[in-house]
Amino acid sequence: GDNRPYTEYNDRQLIAYRLKTPSKFTASGAFVFGKKGLVSMDYTHKNFSSIKLTQQNFSQENQFFQNELRNTHNLTIGTEWRMDRLSIRGGYSYEQSPLKKGSNIENITVYSVGGGYHFGNTKLDLSFSNSNRDTAYNFYAQFNAINAAKLTTDNKTITATLTFNL
Repeated sequence: GDNRPYTEYNDRQLIAYRLKTPSKFTASGAFVFGKKGLVSMDYTHKNFSSIKLTQQNFSQENQFFQNELRNTHNLTIGTEWRMDRLSIRGGYSYEQSPLKKGSNIENITVYSVGGGYHFGNTKLDLSFSNSNRDTAYNFYAQFNAINAAKLTTDNKTITATLTFNL
């Protein structure tokens, strides 16, 4: 992970600290089918429990990182196929939550499809993406007898891009 120095002001005091970001391992691969298309895959492993703050007394924060965060496994698969001037794309992404207690409820799943047409010096691309995440939210944290609500975040995005080559 990264280990950069940072400074910030807290109650008008300058606080200097170093942040060690999570270690990360990525493996990628692709099958290319000439000029017709490809299928690609990325797998990423991150160790969020290795986050660490130093140069000050951050024992509580570092204990939180070690006790509450976990290793994650993320997968991204994509494909693109070309037929003369037309291209068609699709993808899938799964990102695991770094929270141990959240287990699988905080995971993110994304599906996407798209296409494009090349007119020569101009290219038009359209895409649709659907991202889903479930989250537990406790409206009444002070009352142990009340269960947290399950919130579902469902983001749908449509994007259009027009590119001119000059």
